[in-house]
Amino acid sequence: MVKAKSIFNKVEAFAYSDECTSLQDVKNYNKTETYNKNVLDFMRRELRERNPTESVLEHHNILINALESYGKIRLFSDLTYKNIDGVR
Repeated sequence: MVKAKSIFNKVEAFAYSDECTSLQDVKNYNKTETYNKNVLDFMRRELRERNPTESVLEHHNILINALESYGKIRLFSDLTYKNIDGVR
């Protein structure tokens, strides 16, 4: 019963999220390929959904701005050693 409640809570949270726009999205909530999703959108969404302190928000925004300026890391699949090492 605990596992079923855990799954229900995950589906419910997804259904209320900005990512869910249709019943079909709910049916396929766990079948998305996260490595093809936008890293910066993910980071911004996570910041909105949490209640970060001012310093955490400031540090994350610095990272987001640096990644945007760098331009080679947009998708999760772009998170390779070569791309990360090139951020310097």
